[in-house]
Amino acid sequence: MNTALPALLGILLAVASTSAAHAQPDIGIGSLYDYLPGASSSIVKPIRNSGSSTGFVRIDVRRIQVDDAGNSTETELTEGEGWRNRLIVSPSRLIVPPGGMRSVRVLYVGERSREHVFRVRFTPVEPGRGDGFGQEEDAGATTAGVRMLVGYGGIVIVRPEQEQYRTDFIQRTDGLDVVNRGNTTLILDNVYACKTDEHCLAPVKKHVLPGRTQFFKREGLSEIRFDVVEGEKVSYKEFRFAG
Repeated sequence: MNTALPALLGILLAVASTSAAHAQPDIGIGSLYDYLPGASSSIVKPIRNSGSSTGFVRIDVRRIQVDDAGNSTETELTEGEGWRNRLIVSPSRLIVPPGGMRSVRVLYVGERSREHVFRVRFTPVEPGRGDGFGQEEDAGATTAGVRMLVGYGGIVIVRPEQEQYRTDFIQRTDGLDVVNRGNTTLILDNVYACKTDEHCLAPVKKHVLPGRTQFFKREGLSEIRFDVVEGEKVSYKEFRFAG
C-alpha cells in the first residue's frame, strides 16, 4: 500500500478581518514537520513575524489517525481526555511583535509504546474580548478595510520511546517499493526521479508510516535516488532501471 502522512504540506488558512491600514503580520513557523525523538518529551519551536504589525496567533492541536486503507481522520483534543496521551503546545496564544520571534514548547504526555501524530495549527487572528490575548477592546471594532491573515498547519510526529528502524527496498520491473518495517515514520528526503543523469524532476520529501510502503512508479525513469533518514542516521540510496 502506498501511504504517506495525510496532507503533510502546510495548510494555508486565509482569515478575512478588518484593518485600517495595509500593515499586517507575516507569521512563519519554520519547518512544517517536527519530530519528537523517543528520548525526549518536549521540543521548542520558534514562531517568527516578518510582517509590519503585531501578530496575534491562536494555536490548536488535532490528533491524526490513519486507517489500514490509508484514509486519515483528524479529531480535536477534548478536556474529557485528561492529560494523558496528548500533545500540549504552550502557550496556546502568542503575541509576536513585528520583526520579532516568540517560542512555544511542544510537550507530549502519555504512553509511547507506539507512534502518535498530531496537526498543530498556527492561525493569526484579530484579537477581541475573552479570546485569551488580554486585549481590553475588540481590535476590529473601530477599523475599516479588509486584509488576509495567513496561517499554517504543521505536523508533529511523536516517536515511540524505543525507536526501531528496518527498511526494505524491493526493485521491480514497474518501479520501486520502499517498505517501512519499523515502528516509527521513515523519511525519504531529497527524492530525485530522473529520466536521464541530467534530467531530474524537482526533489521532494516523502514520509512513510510504520508498516506501510511507498511505491515509486518507473514511468520512463532511468534512476531514482534519495536520502533515507532513520532518526539520527542518514544514508544515501540510488536505484537504476535497466532499458
